[in-house]
Amino acid sequence: MNLVVDVVRGASYAGYNKFIVFNCHGEEWAIPPAVHQLGLEGYFVVAATLWEIAKSTINEVLETPFTHADEAETSLGLYLVPEFVDMSKARDETHENLIDAKWTAGPGGLIKDRMPWYTATFAQPEYKQLKHGVVGYATKGTAEKGRKIVEAAVNWLVTLIDELKAKYPPGVKPPVK
Repeated sequence: MNLVVDVVRGASYAGYNKFIVFNCHGEEWAIPPAVHQLGLEGYFVVAATLWEIAKSTINEVLETPFTHADEAETSLGLYLVPEFVDMSKARDETHENLIDAKWTAGPGGLIKDRMPWYTATFAQPEYKQLKHGVVGYATKGTAEKGRKIVEAAVNWLVTLIDELKAKYPPGVKPPVK
């Protein structure tokens, strides 16, 4: 939370007056309180998490639920940095939840009638259950799935940015306070 707050505050001293925080991994639980704090201080901040803004596409293209080092993240790696992904080492692995999965929704999952994954201690530390660090099905990852997820996120962000630029052109600070 402090990192997000410090980066926005610091950039504002350099003259920036609109901020988009784009989160592409975990710790999304830390972003809302930081954004709320910054808003109360008069900063205009929009925070988007990849797994949320591309949720529809993720749910359409993935064969398995999104978890960690799995089909989704392997697909992104295969599309964005294929030279760093060795599919011969891909493994499928899951862990046992401490509470039934019907109570929680994973990153990018449907939250309707469920808690976000970060609001419960629903599993033991991964190192106690996992041999390979995968919570899901990495072998199902493809560059094509990664491309679709990235394109959905980019299109969402471009639309948002275009709308913000039209409403608050460069140099115009939104009336936060």
